[in-house]
Amino acid sequence: MAPIIDIHTHLFSALDIPIEGYLRSRRSEKSTLSNPEYIANFFPGPQIFKYLADRMRERVITRQIKKDKLGPFYKFLLCVFEKIMEQHIREWEDSLTKTLARNASDLQKIWPKVDLYIPLVIDYEYWFSNTMDTRIDDQIRLMYEKVILPSRGKFHPFVPFDPVRELTFQDKLMNPDGQKEDISSLKLVKDAINEKGFIGVKLYNSLGYKPTGNKDTDEGKDRITQLYRWRIGVRNEKMLYRFDGNRMDDVLNKLYAWCEKEEVPITAHCMMHGIEAYPQASEHFGSAKFWRDVLDKYPKLHLNLAHFGWNPVPGHGYHAQDNWMREIVDMICKYDHLYADVSHHEVTSRGIRKELVDAYKKIQNDFESSLDKIRQHILYGSDWHVLRRMNNYESFMDRYIEIMAETGFYDEKSQDDFLGLNAMKFLGLNPGGQNRARLESFYKTHKITPPPWFQAAND
Repeated sequence: MAPIIDIHTHLFSALDIPIEGYLRSRRSEKSTLSNPEYIANFFPGPQIFKYLADRMRERVITRQIKKDKLGPFYKFLLCVFEKIMEQHIREWEDSLTKTLARNASDLQKIWPKVDLYIPLVIDYEYWFSNTMDTRIDDQIRLMYEKVILPSRGKFHPFVPFDPVRELTFQDKLMNPDGQKEDISSLKLVKDAINEKGFIGVKLYNSLGYKPTGNKDTDEGKDRITQLYRWRIGVRNEKMLYRFDGNRMDDVLNKLYAWCEKEEVPITAHCMMHGIEAYPQASEHFGSAKFWRDVLDKYPKLHLNLAHFGWNPVPGHGYHAQDNWMREIVDMICKYDHLYADVSHHEVTSRGIRKELVDAYKKIQNDFESSLDKIRQHILYGSDWHVLRRMNNYESFMDRYIEIMAETGFYDEKSQDDFLGLNAMKFLGLNPGGQNRARLESFYKTHKITPPPWFQAAND
């Protein structure tokens, strides 16, 4: 039986990230004075976000000690933000204040049919206003000890890579917590992949660096982007970490070269909004087209552009003039190892559902001669627990299967490709893949019986 793989999930808590900056980045895309959420980002937004962040971080700890009830004022603020954002903030807060292990347990209860979950660990420390958080190496260790080993083949995460952390380490500078940076981001990646059961790398360009071509901003070829990079440093009091673009490209190229050689897949955030260093940072740093130069140089690199380049603003989907989804499909036709996951598409919203149905029908018309290849490169992913903000998020998988069937993009025979077989190729888990060989060794070392999805690949 074909496996079901959720290629894009999250288990992090409010102690794993600079939570205040993260919450601020969730500001509405509707930047108008008539929008209460937009106004809240200015006044009294700073005080509110700080209070919410502090309370969430505290609750991660207190919920492990005792049953921690929501205080009346905190509950009131969560309710207010829930009304303003029209999202289930209280449910999301529940995940943000749980441990990795409890979030992993919750995820399995929501979609028990999934055979393999891929949590993406994220590293935001150098990009948002600082709050003391769990060291990234400790996050990797806890994921290994509390999730990977106990799950016995059910969870195999992606490890984050931050070029700024790597350069800070190389220059022996202080990290945002005021200590000498002793973590090499590249070494962290290699150790997690080779020793701890991780099977890929997570990049987040919307924080403020391009996949390549960062040197152009320093040479005056892209003055606007250069100014925006300075803006990140000023806003978050992190000017110390504005490294030379050539050096940024150099460490990224070392990552790409290693990943291509070792057949380690990369997932990169590629959505026109979402977590950003500032509004429109995705456009300045994370556009799908920026990856063309990388794939030209590293043609065997396995890359997943997460969220399929989707624009979540109603009316700005596939038919919009500036459309990353169409760009990605065009790139899939050219590059043999490029994939895209569908995580966090609002399929439970009637309006967005219609836009997605139209998009998949239009793709079939626009790329008729390449449909077979395109269908082999679309991946199922949910973006849980961030998905908990969405109405009826539990039905995400069922609704997406319905959309694919309704549009004719995947029929009953090819549905297995979308739900898991494509991911097996992307992840390099089929017989002969280097990732598969690493997992075989990992299972043997830790006396883990290979899970059914792993054994089925031999059939």
